[in-house]
Amino acid sequence: MQLFLLYIYFLFGYIAYPFIFIAFSIMMFFNKPIRKGALSRLGFIYPKENNKNAVWIHAVSVGEIVAVREMVFNLIERGYTVYLSTTTVGGYDIAKKNYGDKVELFYLTLDYPHMINKLINLISPEYVMIAEIEIWPTMIYMLHKRLIPIFLINGRIGKKNLKDIKTFNFSLSLILICMPKYLHKVVLIWKI
Repeated sequence: MQLFLLYIYFLFGYIAYPFIFIAFSIMMFFNKPIRKGALSRLGFIYPKENNKNAVWIHAVSVGEIVAVREMVFNLIERGYTVYLSTTTVGGYDIAKKNYGDKVELFYLTLDYPHMINKLINLISPEYVMIAEIEIWPTMIYMLHKRLIPIFLINGRIGKKNLKDIKTFNFSLSLILICMPKYLHKVVLIWKI
């Protein structure tokens, strides 16, 4: 069932791509902040290729970028190349300010198999950390298929997110939650 839903997601994504491309093109023309990350989001610009131990952290916006700060510096101290992806201009700007050239910072592409595969090939991460509840089905599926561990960190699990996580729980290697009140939801996910 999960695979069927994923293929439906792929199909609708590819049907929608021309419209998304047109919408991004129009927004880029009128909105400078959108212009900043649009070419990366559309799969025209990728981070540079990795040549040593890499960890990929996906932190969607400002709050998540700030939340992973200590972890990023800890990984850098341990000799990892940290690839940090975000989807918002605010998140990108804060990450650039906080980390400068210490990380490989990039906008996450749209969730299409060919784009995500290219990212995974370039980064070759030992593992991936996703901050908060940022579920990108294609990304999670492609990482899982390659046996790359996926950690959900600082996860706050609400009713809305619970269904998404249950759908893809086979792919998450570890869920680190920020408050004990979410523990019962993690137990529900794995039916422990």
